[in-house]
Amino acid sequence: LLLAAEKNDLKSKIEFIFEDDQFIAKNGVTAAGKLIHSDKVRALIVFGSGTALAIGNMVDANKIPT
Repeated sequence: LLLAAEKNDLKSKIEFIFEDDQFIAKNGVTAAGKLIHSDKVRALIVFGSGTALAIGNMVDANKIPT
């Protein structure tokens, strides 16, 4: 992601914030909550079906594209 942003001059348009949930669903819920409520992200990219399933209701309720 960072390389793509650098090569396409996206750094001035998009800020990437990373959180590592270690593929543990409960960590993913905590990380997603922080990103949504504290960091005010507009979208999430999720790796891992367990995490994606765990945060599904949260992202739907907050209308966050995932």
